[in-house]
Amino acid sequence: MSEIKTKIRTYNDVIDLFGEEKAADMLSEALDWSTIDPKNDKKNIMECKPLLLDPYMTYEDYCKHIVAGFLGDRDLGWASGYIDEEKIKNGQVMPADLKSALSMALDNELSTSCAYLDALSSQCAEIFNKFAGYIEFAGLARGVLVPGEYELDYDALNADVSERFNIQYGFQCDQMIDAMQFDMTLILTEKVDSMDGYRLIQSVCDWREENLEVIEDAENNLDYGKVPSYVAYERPSDIGTTIIDELCASQGTAVEKLVNYPTTKFERTMQDELFEASAVNETTISLMAKVPSSVFLDAVACMDSRYMSGHTVDTGHAFTVSPGTYEPYIGIHDPVYGAGYMMVELDKPFEIPMNRIWIAMDDYSGPETKEGLREMYHSPQDVSAFSDPFRGSVSVTSTRDEKQEPAKSGLEAKRDACAISAAHLDSPNTEIPNGKNMERE
Repeated sequence: MSEIKTKIRTYNDVIDLFGEEKAADMLSEALDWSTIDPKNDKKNIMECKPLLLDPYMTYEDYCKHIVAGFLGDRDLGWASGYIDEEKIKNGQVMPADLKSALSMALDNELSTSCAYLDALSSQCAEIFNKFAGYIEFAGLARGVLVPGEYELDYDALNADVSERFNIQYGFQCDQMIDAMQFDMTLILTEKVDSMDGYRLIQSVCDWREENLEVIEDAENNLDYGKVPSYVAYERPSDIGTTIIDELCASQGTAVEKLVNYPTTKFERTMQDELFEASAVNETTISLMAKVPSSVFLDAVACMDSRYMSGHTVDTGHAFTVSPGTYEPYIGIHDPVYGAGYMMVELDKPFEIPMNRIWIAMDDYSGPETKEGLREMYHSPQDVSAFSDPFRGSVSVTSTRDEKQEPAKSGLEAKRDACAISAAHLDSPNTEIPNGKNMERE
């Protein structure tokens, strides 16, 4: 039996065999772009700096799942000890409070998560195994290792390298949260609790039944035509201003105008939305979009404040939903019973004060995300079967200080795909002419 002449148990043993630069080359190759500073891996190794693994490659979704689960708890029970209890009780939680609490809660969750620690250990083991493989291959090729006359102690080498370079996940939880983007459902609320929105929709639908007929052309396209006894729509005087009126006003129009003679893109799509909303009971305006964490935390903080204290809080910011290619899904929605197609197209930006937010929730697919909220309402995802939010562009601007640059994100999506998704809900054979969603009569 050959005598063991060479033992490799530490990083210094590798340096003794190959020299400092070759040892650094092999370890850098084993890291394989898994660190937060891959371009400088060799330099950091040579200078014996900590090697910080990049969590975004492995743990971005995992961390987002945890954060989304926290934010789904409207009672902020998870924030106990992280946010002043009086702030929670009085509905005074601000976005900065939420971010700070989330950072600490996420850090605590990760530090005690067996799955997280096991994954860190597994990723390190994979790196070390590659490193050991490079050592053996290079050593045998160069003749500095002789088959049967060397011993490579994997465990001892791994422990030494891990300690020497302080290998760990190289991120702060607040930085991770900053990097997150959320597939957001945003549901607005009336200024006061009333049935005015419902009554407005019913008045429009009742008028349509009496004054318009559905016409189908030779190509099976559907449109509206006036009946002989046609009378123009007049808004009932006893119905107050609703969130629907505010949306119309932002587009430079009014319900009466778009019902009687729509001319713009918004007026035509909003008319369709109103005509098809007869099943809506609890009336809101909803939208879905992909937004950065700063936008989502603003929305959640306002929603939590409204829920905890019974009143709204002015965070000093507003959403600006802009028309165009990256416009989010937006429309009339019934969050309690589930109704609405969300097919409205804007002509102008729609600015939404934060204190008009009733529900702000992430549509992340993790099973715990909607716990506590799913039984309370139907999200647009649940109702309209959209596989993903529109990847829309939503900006947040300061309403007090200097205007901020819009925060844009997302991938381009075709509105036709949205129309097809909505059509599929009615019937596999239902067609959507010109973007309309109409039942055959």
